[in-house]
Amino acid sequence: MFSLIAIVVGVYVLIYKYQISKIKINKNIHILVCGDSHTQSAINDKVLNRSINVSQSSEPYLASYNVIRTLTNNNPQIKTIVLGYSFHSLSNFYDDVVYKEKYKVDFYARYLPILDFESIKKISNHNFRGLIKSFPKSLNTWITLKNLPNINEIDYKNFIFFGNYYLSKTSDFNEKTIKSSIQRHYFELNRLANFSIIQEKYLEKIVKLCAKKNVKLYLINTPISNDYFKKIPKKFIIKYYNTIQEIGDKAILIDFHDLKLKNYCYGDGDHINAYGAKILSLKLDSIYSKLN
Repeated sequence: MFSLIAIVVGVYVLIYKYQISKIKINKNIHILVCGDSHTQSAINDKVLNRSINVSQSSEPYLASYNVIRTLTNNNPQIKTIVLGYSFHSLSNFYDDVVYKEKYKVDFYARYLPILDFESIKKISNHNFRGLIKSFPKSLNTWITLKNLPNINEIDYKNFIFFGNYYLSKTSDFNEKTIKSSIQRHYFELNRLANFSIIQEKYLEKIVKLCAKKNVKLYLINTPISNDYFKKIPKKFIIKYYNTIQEIGDKAILIDFHDLKLKNYCYGDGDHINAYGAKILSLKLDSIYSKLN
């Protein structure tokens, strides 16, 4: 009985992995936007021409690397990656997302099907139990069966490891939400946070992947208020720009952190909403048109 179950599961996994290898996006799409909630809320892919935004909240670079790898493998028309790179991007805030048990249902189950062997090994070394527990949820039976008739061309929107632009016109921008964001990103139990080794490693892997595939990489720092900026611990700002210097000409930094926006353009302490996103996306579209 156990052998039969193992065979059925094995066949199912093979079918699911094959479907992932056939994921397609519109051939007119040349720009892939990815990253965490900052790019998710800041870049409207209906305004930025020929783009899709697949960002997701709290997405670490380990996940972004595998998203980029999967979509560029299947869609050679992708010529540009726009990746979120904010001042908090190298904080070990993201280590909790990758390794902590409490994230297994969400993070592991969401991204497991597209993770490469190295990524799975890295996670399993820290949280093997969480990885195993998330496995059943990571295989979406309904999506697999639904896609069987269209096995040669599958829409990326069917899969939860790809996100989307988050359109919100609400604003909760105030001192409280600013302090909450600063505390979450740069402090651990009121102690200054450290830098994330895994974030640095996978940012480097993304840079190398884009270079190997001859894909242009733009790192974008989305707008934040001056009140938020003044509260960022200096070591993170220094680390941010030092890392850009180390990357050199392998990526282009588009630094919009000090873009002047009205308060109503902010969704909360550190994200812009739909009003801010329209302004930013139009500027980004203009920049991209001039550079290409």
